[in-house]
Amino acid sequence: DKKYKFAKEDFRLFPTLFIYFSFIFFMMGDSFFIIVAKEAGYLISFIPIFIIVLTLTQTLTSYYFGMMSDKKGSHKVLRLAYLSGIASIVTIKLGFIWFGFIFLGIFTVASLNAIRSYISVHAVNKASIYGVFYGGIAIFSSLGALSFGYIWQNFGQSSALMFSLVGTIIVFIVPLMKSNKEI
Repeated sequence: DKKYKFAKEDFRLFPTLFIYFSFIFFMMGDSFFIIVAKEAGYLISFIPIFIIVLTLTQTLTSYYFGMMSDKKGSHKVLRLAYLSGIASIVTIKLGFIWFGFIFLGIFTVASLNAIRSYISVHAVNKASIYGVFYGGIAIFSSLGALSFGYIWQNFGQSSALMFSLVGTIIVFIVPLMKSNKEI
């Protein structure tokens, strides 16, 4: 009966994962994008088209971001993903709902491809790190959605969008200030 331990090298991945989890905490999920679209006046029967746009964007760009992670490095793709996430919130806030869903699709697929690539290259105990990764996504996105929903319900949509926007910008900028190699 062996006692399990993370490899020493695996702990070096945790700061990058924590930054990603922090971004996910502040990032609005697609369900909130749907509510914004509904409140912008789109009919309920039209909303599925936004989900098709989101999914189609992910489908059409997934291969590209996978190749880009291999060629340019996962850290560059993750930065681009973060910028796309921020752009999705900005465009939704400005009322450009279509672009919000497109940028959300780019964020989702680019960030997942980049982080998965990063783990596959750098983790020793890959399955364990993937477990931490998916567990972290579940926890941080749930806590973020609860926070976002609370702010929306008690302070309004605009405050919730600002919470998301300011949080994602801070999470994007802070690692850049620390080191140019951090993702």
